[in-house]
Amino acid sequence: MKHTLHATLEPLALAAEARGMSRTQWAQRAGLPKETLSRLFHRADCDLSTLTKLAAAVGHRIDLIPEPDRALPPKWDREAEDACLRLCASGTLDIRAWKNAGPDYFMAGLATLCANDDQADRDGYLALAAALCPAMRDPAEFARWLEKSPARPSRFLPMLRDARRLAA
Repeated sequence: MKHTLHATLEPLALAAEARGMSRTQWAQRAGLPKETLSRLFHRADCDLSTLTKLAAAVGHRIDLIPEPDRALPPKWDREAEDACLRLCASGTLDIRAWKNAGPDYFMAGLATLCANDDQADRDGYLALAAALCPAMRDPAEFARWLEKSPARPSRFLPMLRDARRLAA
């Protein structure tokens, strides 16, 4: 996944705006000249210490997240789909059960998908997804998962709702 400095600065700039800070105030709070901040939006890179200061000034931090292996199930048939449906319908957030059910990346995407169901423990499923694959916190990673996943939301979510209804 290619990241640019601008793509990293943009959410930080939005966080500064949300805190009512102008770019000048943001730069000052980070201990940087406002010209430095302005130039960064037109550069391809910067020092990590500069980026860390800018993030801290708006209440963020810079984290390193391992690149996921993006493994999908080797086989996706009715049996595999039913097993995933049973796991999701059970409501369990036990990470061991989810790890045993398939590749971490795939299962993290499935947990994120479950978090989008109205009847789900959204925070619990998102925490599970992040524990299985930290990169899944990034909406772009979930979008990538949706593109490649054999589990289609338009099919899986209605089946999940039916499975939950039958289990109740």
